[in-house]
Order: sequence, then structure tokens, then C-alpha cells
Amino acid sequence: MKSSLDDGNIMDFLFEVGYLKRIPRSGWLFAGISFPESVADHSFRVTLIGLTLAILEGADCEKVMKMCILHDLAESKLLDLPARTKPYLPNKEDIELQIFHDITRELPDSIRTEFLSTFEEYIQNSSLESMIAHDADKLEMLLQAVEYKQQGYNTYEWIVDALTSLQTDIAKKIALTLISKFHIDI
Repeated sequence: MKSSLDDGNIMDFLFEVGYLKRIPRSGWLFAGISFPESVADHSFRVTLIGLTLAILEGADCEKVMKMCILHDLAESKLLDLPARTKPYLPNKEDIELQIFHDITRELPDSIRTEFLSTFEEYIQNSSLESMIAHDADKLEMLLQAVEYKQQGYNTYEWIVDALTSLQTDIAKKIALTLISKFHIDI
């Protein structure tokens, strides 16, 4: 076994991911939000949305929840890079995967292997579960954008980005219901 419970590697990992509680979702800073949600705040609701979508779609709930909780793990080192950086970092997924390998390197093999295979499936976005996890990420952003819009912030670009990124029919239906309920013009 590569690591044991008493050698500190698991605790180091858990402290590392604790940084996500203090890293703000930086895209919201462009909307003028002084104290935006943290990456951990975001990941928590992404996971609940993912579970809900997985149940509705008849997908593997455990797999979706694992993808949702792990999807932003690399941000503990990379920070939260807003969508505006995409043209300058066309290989962001490769960078995140490299960071993910670094973060999990000293974990016991069973944990590391499980985390890596889950994250790689999420990045590939080819299974129903990975599409649901991506949709959960975008639906959470949409919900947060609507909440911030209600507070008077201009979150139009995040609303449009979320709506145009959804893949599953159920996520699209939920998004349109949300837009309709809050009378948001798109």
C-alpha cells in the first residue's frame, strides 16, 4: 500500500481541499459581487443538483455525486478561473488533470484510483453520468446567477452561458422553469 492512515497523507489531502472553502468563485467578481460564494459552496449545491438529476434520469447516483464533489478539486491549487480565461487556457482540462494527479499522488492506491477514474470520466463528458454532472455544474451557476440578479447584479452572461451549455433534457426543462418563474428575459 502506498500510504497508510497514520502517515499524514490523507490529512494533508483533506487540508488541501479545505482551501476550496476560502476560494471565491471569481467569475462573480466581474459582475461586481464583493463577497461571492466559495468553490466549496458551489460544489455542495452542484452535488445536490447532480443527485436530483441522476434520480430523475435513472442514472448512477453515486457516480454522479462523486463527479460533482470532485469536479472542482484542482481549484485548490489552480484557483477558480472564470470562463473569460478559456481563450488563453485552451488546455485547462489537461492542467486540472495534472493538478488532480498531484493532489491525489500520496493517497492510498484505492482512493487515488477511484478519484482519478471518476475525474477522468467527468472530463471526457461522454457518459450519461458525466453529462448530468456537467449539467449540475451549469444549473448551479444558473441558480446563483438568478439569485445575484435578484440582488441587482448584472448576471446576464452567466445565465446565457448556463442555458446554452446544458445537455440533458431534464436539466434544460428545469432551467427553463427557473427562467420562467423569475421572469428573466433571455
